[in-house]
Amino acid sequence: MTKQEQTRFVHELMDNIRARIIADIELDKTPTNWDGHELRQLIADRVAVAAFTLKEQKARYREYQNTVLVNNL
Repeated sequence: MTKQEQTRFVHELMDNIRARIIADIELDKTPTNWDGHELRQLIADRVAVAAFTLKEQKARYREYQNTVLVNNL
């Protein structure tokens, strides 16, 4: 992917995650007592679900983990 394609992908993925979470809030699916702690966890969980498919590809996931470690990402 080019840098532009990577940037577009990240924007679209995060926009979709944000839209789903906001829709859940607006549909009263989240408790009103949730603050930043629970909402941060919800965001992290939604991102983790979006990333799950990479973990299924074990060799590619190992390469990803190595790159994150080497490049201090």
